[in-house]
Amino acid sequence: MSEYKTISVVIPSYKDKIGLKQTLESIKNQDYPTKYYEIVTIIDVSPVGKARNEGVKRASNEIIAFIDSDMIAPKNWLSEINEIFKNPKIDLVGFDINMFGGNSFLEVHDKLVGLPVSGILARQGYLITAGLVVSRKKLLEIGAFREDIPVGEDTELGFRAKKMGLKPIMAKKIFLKHPAKKSFRKIIKREYLRGEAYAKLGLNWVLDNFSNKRFFEKICYYFPKTYFGYAKMYSNNKVWNEQSKFRKIGLYIFYLILWVIKMISFTIFSIIFLIKSIFSSLFKPD
Repeated sequence: MSEYKTISVVIPSYKDKIGLKQTLESIKNQDYPTKYYEIVTIIDVSPVGKARNEGVKRASNEIIAFIDSDMIAPKNWLSEINEIFKNPKIDLVGFDINMFGGNSFLEVHDKLVGLPVSGILARQGYLITAGLVVSRKKLLEIGAFREDIPVGEDTELGFRAKKMGLKPIMAKKIFLKHPAKKSFRKIIKREYLRGEAYAKLGLNWVLDNFSNKRFFEKICYYFPKTYFGYAKMYSNNKVWNEQSKFRKIGLYIFYLILWVIKMISFTIFSIIFLIKSIFSSLFKPD
């Protein structure tokens, strides 16, 4: 039996040639034997859930590693995956992500928000797919990514895995890298699509996301924090502590604006989906 696991690296990429190039370079430069891994790129397929499902269909190896097309993996990423999966009890593994970028207002905002993989796991009990690694067998048991939501397909799949009783773990030794967004349009669009996805998933799903919390705590999570709560959340964050007081206030105001956009989107799409549901039931053939 080989000491090396076979790994399929699935990279969905949507209109991001530059990001895809740097991700591919980082995967091709791995210190892992090339005959034991393959790279599966899914180009310009939307939504991302559909792209991920297509990648899984094309993948032929026993372990599937997801990485987004603008991320950078350290050269020992696959070697670390191989070591972790020598334990047959491991099903899902996540890697923390370091955000990098300049000091523009938008980049600072995105570095603060980040992709807190270990934080999400600790708070909500599941992993997101930025750097998610899973055995092919276990992924097939969990089921496909949903293709009817624009974003959040990884959260929904992670929640399903949690309900199945799976226990994800975090890798401790290495980190992936992700560039901070510097496009106002992309940041606004991200929150708008999150609102749509929450509406599609439904209020019950949104609240069930924190099944171990009391109802009031669940509700409070989705309301914006006060400035003091916001500042406390980042009090140990180096990026936050490097900002001027004026910029900190600006970042908080921007956080509130994004929350409003997400809630407006959620409300509008909730009404749309409710109307569609009513009409489909009224005109359902006998």
